[in-house]
Amino acid sequence: MAKVKVEDMALHKAEKTIQKSEASKLPQVNFSSFVGKNYGEDLETNEWDNETLWQAGVNVKWNIVDFGKRDLSVQQAKIAKMEATFKREQTLLDLRKLLTQAVSKIKQSYAEYLGNVSQLNLSKKSEKIEEVRYKNDVSTLNDLFLAKSQTQLVRAKMIESRYSYQKSKYYLEYLLERGVNE
Repeated sequence: MAKVKVEDMALHKAEKTIQKSEASKLPQVNFSSFVGKNYGEDLETNEWDNETLWQAGVNVKWNIVDFGKRDLSVQQAKIAKMEATFKREQTLLDLRKLLTQAVSKIKQSYAEYLGNVSQLNLSKKSEKIEEVRYKNDVSTLNDLFLAKSQTQLVRAKMIESRYSYQKSKYYLEYLLERGVNE
C-alpha cells in the first residue's frame, strides 16, 4: 500500500541518517590525484619538450574534540527514527481501523439491501391484495394508490441501499488500492 511504503521509506531514511551521523565520528580520508602534460621550454636545456607531470595526495582529517556536536546529531537521528517508527505503526493501525470499518459497512449495507428486497416483495403482495380489494369494492381508490405509493417508496429505498452497498465495496477497493491501472 502506498501509505505504508511512504512510511517505510521515511524509516529507511532515518536509519541512513543515523549511519551518516555515526560515520561523522570516524576520520575522513581524502585521496586526490592529477595527471597532465607540460608543454614549454625547459629552462635547463633550452629545449621545447612535453613532459608528463603527475601528482597524488592523501589528506586525513580527524576531529578529536567537537564539544558534543556529533553525539547530538546521532541522538537527533535516533529520535527521528523513533518518530518514523511510531508514524509507521500509527499508519498501520489507522489503515487496519479503516479496513475494519469498511468491511462492517459492506455487511451492514448488504443486510439493509436484503431487508429492502424482502420489504419490496411484501409491498408488492400488499399492492396486489389492495387491487383485489378495490376490484371487489371492499376498499377505496385512495387505499389502492396508497399501497402503490408504498411499493414505489420501498423500491426507491431498495435502489438506494443497492447503491450504498456498491459504494461501500468501492470504498474497500479504494482502501486496498485496487483502482483502475492505466
